[in-house]
This record gives sequence, C-alpha cells and structure tokens, in this order.
Amino acid sequence: MRGVKGSDALDKLAGENANRY
Repeated sequence: MRGVKGSDALDKLAGENANRY
C-alpha cells in the first residue's frame, strides 16, 4: 500500500503509533 497518494501519510502515522505502543 506504499506509494499511493494519501496512503503514505496514513502509513507513516500508523507506523509511528505502532512504534509508540
């Protein structure tokens, strides 16, 4: 799902969230 416009931002946010917890 990487490379898709808009999806990149969501993917980054989800990654950071998962990293936090």
